[in-house]
Amino acid sequence: MKKKSLILITSQSLNKWNYSRFNLSYLKKKFHIKYWNISPITSSVSLIKKEKNKEITVIEKKFFSYFELIKAINKLKKNTYVIDMSSDKSLIYILIKNLIYFRGIKFIYVSIGNYIETGNKRRFTTFFKKIFKKYFITSNIRRRIYKLYNLFKFFKSDYYFVGGLSEQRNIKEKSKIIYSHALDYNKMLELKNSKRPLAENYIVYLDQKNLDHPEYELTLEPNYLDKMFYKYLKKFFEDLSKIQKKKVIFCAHPRAQRNDDYLKDFKNVVFNKTAIYTKYADLVVAHDSISINFPILFNKPILLLQMPGFELTNFKDNLDLMGKVLGCKVIDIKKYRKKELNKFYQVDQQKYKKYIQQFIKFRGENKNSWEILAGKIL
Repeated sequence: MKKKSLILITSQSLNKWNYSRFNLSYLKKKFHIKYWNISPITSSVSLIKKEKNKEITVIEKKFFSYFELIKAINKLKKNTYVIDMSSDKSLIYILIKNLIYFRGIKFIYVSIGNYIETGNKRRFTTFFKKIFKKYFITSNIRRRIYKLYNLFKFFKSDYYFVGGLSEQRNIKEKSKIIYSHALDYNKMLELKNSKRPLAENYIVYLDQKNLDHPEYELTLEPNYLDKMFYKYLKKFFEDLSKIQKKKVIFCAHPRAQRNDDYLKDFKNVVFNKTAIYTKYADLVVAHDSISINFPILFNKPILLLQMPGFELTNFKDNLDLMGKVLGCKVIDIKKYRKKELNKFYQVDQQKYKKYIQQFIKFRGENKNSWEILAGKIL
């Protein structure tokens, strides 16, 4: 039987991390896979640097113009499936997606994962602190324009593979919902019979690559974080490690590079091992990142860190609410007292369970989400 075509449209190069989280080694057996990277069309910024790796057996196709993309779309057959994970919000790209839809090609929505997000209560009182920041004015204008673009959206998904209950609220076609889970849940299943990476007890920090995250430049959004953040973080780690008598394992962001300047001041930096180190950690230090799914799934105590500059965004509100929802301690990295670190952090089992149902997995089969997808549409 001839394989059906499945296209992943992204704004990222195909590296080992993406190859693994999209489970392309499995999907390649079930579909004729195409990996389309459209980021060169909209920006010179690369979210992830392309890697040469023998394990990656799917070919990445880069597009450098919308005209080139339209030509490729016109060659697609009607029994093709498309999963769009790109960050392109332009009107022309919306019209291109309409073209895909009207050609009879089927869109698939797949849950990457989400987390608590709120509005910014201080957006008016902090206005004059933000107005001269790079991209502030243009990003605000652009967000308002993007809302108007919704009037031109006609494409719909034929399948919605959702994780938590929160994802269902914006889906009108409830009959097309298929219960699956966030991608991080796959990693938990994969590590079911894993061994400890270290014999000693330790603390994990979930890095967000805060000050130089490439997505700020890719999406042209302002970054309000204090440039001294890593200095504060280093001091915090020294205090936490000394008081808890455990070393801190710095789990670098998936988009971090080994030669990144910000990593030079930190010890015990590990790459692409966030899940396994989190599973066996005594405590996890985190911000408002989707990677917080790992300590929740592995039932680990969490210490949430407020950073200087968060108060200018909704990040502060996100963390405060997340602390309440999870029953976690929230500490300001500039204003904490050492005695706050000298305690045994615990897990509120019921709150963690509710969070998982809301944002990670509500119901559905307990197997890799890409296997659930293939099983439903083939």
